[in-house]
Amino acid sequence: MKLYTNHADYAILMKRRLQKKELADKAAVNGALPKAPHRRGYSLEAKEICHLLYLTKEQFPDFYLPLLLACTTGCRVSELIALRFCDVDFRKKQLSINGQIGRPVDISGISKDSKIYQKVNPKTHAGIRTIPISDLVLDEIVVARERYLKKFGEHYDDDGKGYLCPSQTGTASSRRLYRRYFKQLKEQMGMPEDFHWHDLRHTFATIMEESRINLKELAVVMGHSSSDLTMKVYVEKKQPVFEGIKGYLDIVGEAAKESIVSRASPYRQNIIEYPGDISVLTRIVRQARSTTMQKDEKFLAAYAKIPYNLS
Repeated sequence: MKLYTNHADYAILMKRRLQKKELADKAAVNGALPKAPHRRGYSLEAKEICHLLYLTKEQFPDFYLPLLLACTTGCRVSELIALRFCDVDFRKKQLSINGQIGRPVDISGISKDSKIYQKVNPKTHAGIRTIPISDLVLDEIVVARERYLKKFGEHYDDDGKGYLCPSQTGTASSRRLYRRYFKQLKEQMGMPEDFHWHDLRHTFATIMEESRINLKELAVVMGHSSSDLTMKVYVEKKQPVFEGIKGYLDIVGEAAKESIVSRASPYRQNIIEYPGDISVLTRIVRQARSTTMQKDEKFLAAYAKIPYNLS
């Protein structure tokens, strides 16, 4: 039995169990089993990501950095809006993930004047991690830092604790703002309506796996406890489809060659073709029975001159 030291984790687990039980009870009343949610399996390709980033920089410059971070780090949106400039190590080119913006499980100690959504612990213990970032991302963070100091520096410039992706007032941003911009970009890209921001996380994992990145390292960057979870849930496998008949004919040709080799028999040279005279066949079989009684009858074609087409 697992012992939970974090009461929030246990509360979340119990809530999920209760929800499953409620679905099962409703299904029993209606006489139907609950259907498992359909896995959409959405993932963008690298060229589609580049086009998405280009449109964003042209139309929504303030939204470019959070989208770039989502596509290049695989961060959850709750982790992304909690990032501060002090979480960036410019020398080591790393980004530290140590929390997320969310709703605490127990809000009894929060005053009415305080915001309910605050910085809380990551989703799991593996969520505390460092992620390598490229020079392109570092340059954009530097530009965002200068823009932040110019707009909010006199109020929020306390040792680099300003948010990388702030709201219009300099505080932590909200998911609602991301949804509004992201919806417009999806319409221009012709993406499915139910393509969510979280699918960018699936895209990151899929592109990294296709680039032969070590799965254990990828799981650490994603904040997963095991690489199995990364592969089964986040990496979207695309099945190859043959366009045209050339590839199909190549496969058939190779299979035919293997089949010819497999049909070769060491006794094939001793087997004769015969047009099919049943009296001759009967005489050959009787002779074979009298001389090879101790041998298995199914090998008569090998030991006697039985016609191949009648053996």
